[in-house]
Amino acid sequence: FLKRLNEMIREERAQEREIIRHARKINVEGREILIHDNSRTIQRVLKAFKKDGKHFRVIVAEQDPDKTGAIIHALHKSHIPFRVVPSYMISHLDDHIDMVFLAGLTLKSTMDFVMDPGTNALVSQFHLMKKPIYMFMATSKFSMWKSKKKLGVYSHIHQRRHHCQPINFERIKFSHDRVPAKLMDKIVTEQGIFTPARIETVFNKKLKERLIIDKEFQKSLKKE
Repeated sequence: FLKRLNEMIREERAQEREIIRHARKINVEGREILIHDNSRTIQRVLKAFKKDGKHFRVIVAEQDPDKTGAIIHALHKSHIPFRVVPSYMISHLDDHIDMVFLAGLTLKSTMDFVMDPGTNALVSQFHLMKKPIYMFMATSKFSMWKSKKKLGVYSHIHQRRHHCQPINFERIKFSHDRVPAKLMDKIVTEQGIFTPARIETVFNKKLKERLIIDKEFQKSLKKE
């Protein structure tokens, strides 16, 4: 078990190095980059740009305090210049933002990325403004099974009370957003940088290979 675990860690680190290698092709000189996710991959990509002597600045779309706090700590540690703005006030800095860097949990067979809540609004906004949107994700994170459109997004409904008035109300929170891959400009993986159309081809090839393996596995179980 430990041997296999160490192999998985090495594989993940190798994939991340390849993502960073491909990401270095992106022109960030003099640009201001919007980020939203507490993503180790994005943080290491930005750190690589800094190491390469690139001059850029980051705008952090503020969300959950713990996640935003971790992003702030990582940027400060890497000496990357940044500023923070609440995600619902991003429109006031539209003219300053040159590109958007994002990461997600997985890519579904519906060609939707599963991402942090609130990401869909940001992506839609900058897609309409024709600002370049880059998704960073290793292909090992792809969900290798057929998925339904909304499956995997959960809601939590609970009762809250107004902070200074005798008013009770229902509050709804969602676990994730589903963001269509077609809204991204480029998807940066360990295999290269792809368009949304090309990443669908890559995904379907991997899914077909996985389904064949699963079918063979089921056959071997029946023989036993």
